[in-house]
Amino acid sequence: MLVNGDPRSMGKGAVGVYTEHDYLTTAEVAHLLRTSPESVRYWRHIGKGPQSFRVGRRVLYARRDVDAFLADMREKGSRETVSSEH
Repeated sequence: MLVNGDPRSMGKGAVGVYTEHDYLTTAEVAHLLRTSPESVRYWRHIGKGPQSFRVGRRVLYARRDVDAFLADMREKGSRETVSSEH
């Protein structure tokens, strides 16, 4: 039983426990990345942005996929800066 919205209250072995922040909407991803929802949609269209999936008509992003996308972009940006200095 979930107590006060705390997934830890489910006890050991709970399957499928998640918080409202584990999955983000396009608007939430845009806010997090400080860009417009239209940019996030375009990135999805060309395969550039974080991995997404559909639930009915809604597009969602797993928070871990958005975090991985950010880490990858940060790493690529660092490499480009380093390579352009040589």
